[in-house]
Amino acid sequence: MSQALFTRGLSSGYGPLQILWDIDFMAQRAETLVLLGSNGAGKTTFLKTLVGLIRPMRGEITCLDQRIEAWSTDRRIRSGMAYMSELGVVPSLSIAENLTLGSYFQTTAARKAQLHEMYDRFPDLAARKRTLAGSLSGGQRKMLGIAKALMSKPSILLLDEPSAGLSPLYVNQMIDLLRSLKQEAVTMIIAEQNTKFLELADRVSVLESGRISFQGAVDDLTQNDTLRQAYFGIH
Repeated sequence: MSQALFTRGLSSGYGPLQILWDIDFMAQRAETLVLLGSNGAGKTTFLKTLVGLIRPMRGEITCLDQRIEAWSTDRRIRSGMAYMSELGVVPSLSIAENLTLGSYFQTTAARKAQLHEMYDRFPDLAARKRTLAGSLSGGQRKMLGIAKALMSKPSILLLDEPSAGLSPLYVNQMIDLLRSLKQEAVTMIIAEQNTKFLELADRVSVLESGRISFQGAVDDLTQNDTLRQAYFGIH
């Protein structure tokens, strides 16, 4: 299995405020990797740096065998990367408009084909396509955020806290949806603090205070006494 994305010595932050410190990270093609960390650990900063919304202070980012740290966000999206932020949608736009925004660089024919595919995959969205995203429930917004990201037919999907604000029912639905994407060979990097998402993980990385403290198999994580106590409450 070849690498989809990796970083070497990646440091990043906001202006003079450094959040990430020398991150060495790797995701294989068609792999689901869960990036586990508490609030403030640096998960969002890391994903934003990967997609180009934040320029790194130093270090390398390689995506599908190309160095990309100097690339614009637009170029990264066009090359197969998609990012779902914690909000995920534009509240003032309709469902249909949000989906169209997710495929902004595609031809009209390709966009129409993707819309049909998303409406088939998310029938609840199809029934309310003219509804403003801001009037949807939290769970519906998350599903729309996923659909919007999928409109560009990404090979690498970055997901920031997909469970945030969701009821247990919607968390289970989200996990089922992401499990179906695993069958489509999409590389997924899921930044979460909900350990239930480890059900999906081929591997897991743990981010603590802006540094990677663990990378490996889920079973190895649960056997690490310090991490097991911190993330699973097991003494």
